[in-house]
Amino acid sequence: ACYLFRHNIYLLAIGAYTIEFFYIAANAEGSAFSRVDGAMQRIGAAHSRTCAQLRGTVAFISYPSAVYLVAETKPKRSSTPAVERLLLGLTLTDCWAFGFEVDGHSFYAWVFPTSNRALCYDAGTETWHQLTDTGGNYFKLIDTAMLAGEVYAQHITDGYVYKLTGSQDNSVDYTVTARTAYADLGVTERKRIRSMTFHGDLPAGQSISVRYSDDDYGNWSTARTVA
Repeated sequence: ACYLFRHNIYLLAIGAYTIEFFYIAANAEGSAFSRVDGAMQRIGAAHSRTCAQLRGTVAFISYPSAVYLVAETKPKRSSTPAVERLLLGLTLTDCWAFGFEVDGHSFYAWVFPTSNRALCYDAGTETWHQLTDTGGNYFKLIDTAMLAGEVYAQHITDGYVYKLTGSQDNSVDYTVTARTAYADLGVTERKRIRSMTFHGDLPAGQSISVRYSDDDYGNWSTARTVA
């Protein structure tokens, strides 16, 4: 196994190609553990560094690029096609993962330093996000811990410990990038978007720009300001 995890009353062993559950059987000879019959799954982790656990749940990236969460004895595929296409271009051995909770939400994060990427999954809303600073670079966080109801994260290079919160300083301008999921509508004909509507507050002096890709995010058109 590349990862062992205490999962409720079981011991969860995640290998490269399978997942198995064990329970304490108090066997007179050999191992004290026995397999849970019928619980083996032919899904494994691409690397132990892609595994993260939080409150009785474990998440991992499997071959070649899918993300699974295990809450009971059945893994649930949580990645979207767009996320899986993004993971195909990343080096899974050059990765670390961790879990944390903020404002009642459970998050799992995967950091890919060589590719300058950090992905985050909100298990409550089942949505994906990229963790970046104001310069578009990945958050250089390596792990988190909780103390007195607050979540703290350690920076990988400067050694400082930062508090993670769900609020932000509204006196600072932030650049927000939203990318829609890939959609072919199940047909091969050329498709056009008739209109787009944006809902939100746009501060004075700020703008919204739109660009598109017609080759699965490989190349993008020149951004056009629309608001």
